[in-house]
Amino acid sequence: MDEQWDEMLERLKKFKIRNTRFPFEYSDNYEERKLGVWCMKQLKSKVNLSEERIAKLEEINNWWWWWKDESWNTVMGLWCLSQHW
Repeated sequence: MDEQWDEMLERLKKFKIRNTRFPFEYSDNYEERKLGVWCMKQLKSKVNLSEERIAKLEEINNWWWWWKDESWNTVMGLWCLSQHW
């Protein structure tokens, strides 16, 4: 389980470097969607994450725990606009 989590974290870091943004859980691209879903699971389950995992996520540039707060609404609103929804 730890290896799988670490692998997803590394995939996320590479995605973020390559794309300069976080993955979207509703992307048409399967790999991006998979990473986006994983990110949302981490956000939703912060209370269940170890301090080590929280620290690893927070090392990623611009990571923040914005699940369903005002920042979340802003981010999703901007994303929807960028997708011409």
